[in-house]
Amino acid sequence: MNELDSFKSISDKVDETLQGEGLNMLINNAGVISMDTIDKVTAESMMQVYKINTVAPLMLTKAFIPALKRAASKLQSSEFSCNRAAIINMTSKVGSIADNTSGRLYPYRCSKAALNILTKSLSVELKDYGILANVLHPGWVKTDMGGPNALIDTATCVQGLMQVMSGLNEQSNGLMFDYAGKLIPWL
Repeated sequence: MNELDSFKSISDKVDETLQGEGLNMLINNAGVISMDTIDKVTAESMMQVYKINTVAPLMLTKAFIPALKRAASKLQSSEFSCNRAAIINMTSKVGSIADNTSGRLYPYRCSKAALNILTKSLSVELKDYGILANVLHPGWVKTDMGGPNALIDTATCVQGLMQVMSGLNEQSNGLMFDYAGKLIPWL
């Protein structure tokens, strides 16, 4: 069985736990990096990283759309917020076309750029349901993926992301921000 096929059963379990109340926030935070340069990149590395960083978040989101719609419909307010219903996809500014000054990282850059545009599409398609969709760049964080030379620790990252998420609204829908709330252009 394809691991993507399990997403429906996962959303069913969450729905059962929430007793049909709906899901206010889905945070897609899994990812993998590939450091490939042009001479090292392969079709296989491109496809594997794309599947994990782009396809999986989209398919998981698709499985949770009914629960997000239920949560959004429960609030009488037309206000967009993470308290109502939101999809937050963790990205990287490495996926910003505007920020690409060093090349390389082909699988990772391409997969994160694709995640950014799919999030923008979600923000447009789900707007009428009152569901917010944003991409957030956590920064270069001291984790297994970021390494010990990263710029910020996990506490700084999480505190910043929580503050950014609490301020998301209709005007910020579909945009990319870093952990400090700075708007990141992606074109």
